[in-house]
Amino acid sequence: MSSIDRYVRMINQYEGRDKLTKVIVYGGRFLNSAVILKKYQEKLIKLKGLSEACADTRRFCRLFKSLSEINYIVKLIKLQSNESNKIDEFNRLFSILIRSFYAMYYLFDNIYILQKCKFIGDKGNSKDSFQKAMNFWFIGLVLRLVLQLRSLLRIHYSEIKVRQKLPYLKNEQENIEAQEELQKIKKQKVENFLWLLRTCGDMLVSFKGSELAIKLLKIQVNDTVTWFGGLLSAILACYQLY
Repeated sequence: MSSIDRYVRMINQYEGRDKLTKVIVYGGRFLNSAVILKKYQEKLIKLKGLSEACADTRRFCRLFKSLSEINYIVKLIKLQSNESNKIDEFNRLFSILIRSFYAMYYLFDNIYILQKCKFIGDKGNSKDSFQKAMNFWFIGLVLRLVLQLRSLLRIHYSEIKVRQKLPYLKNEQENIEAQEELQKIKKQKVENFLWLLRTCGDMLVSFKGSELAIKLLKIQVNDTVTWFGGLLSAILACYQLY
């Protein structure tokens, strides 16, 4: 498949368009906070306007997304374990918790954008809704980070077991199968590591938005670092979809 075909396939999906828009949002914010040369200020102002418009567009496209998370939670709860499909109960419990916090995040994010455009309530209350959304998103991301670290450890132990078998393999076929399994494990490690970086990047954004740093640690989070985290997460998401 050519590069153009893969790009078209990506933008034909909602997720692909969303992540490309996310690159514009956090790319614009990052450049506005990182670039201080006066000769670029006019262009940066235009880029800031574009990035903020894209941020609102993403929020409008996420209206009622809480329903999607609730549907996923119901499916997880109903999932039955059997001999052919053993369920990791720890994974399921954390997945339910993560989706629950995400559902609340999307709910308050929806309320925020509707207040901001004066469709409901008072625009002055939108900041409170925004902070609540960021709080739920941050907690969900922390839980997701725990799940991803656990997954990485399990993959690492699987790799150790396969490597320990290598000296004792009796024929060429067994050795080929072991090498193929190692390649599969390597791909899983890379994929999980990319997800880990995406989560950490989003955590920087949600941590700043929730103002937990100011409330709990009495420190101001650096804008450049925060927006770089969001940009990194967006770029990695596009890479994985591509």
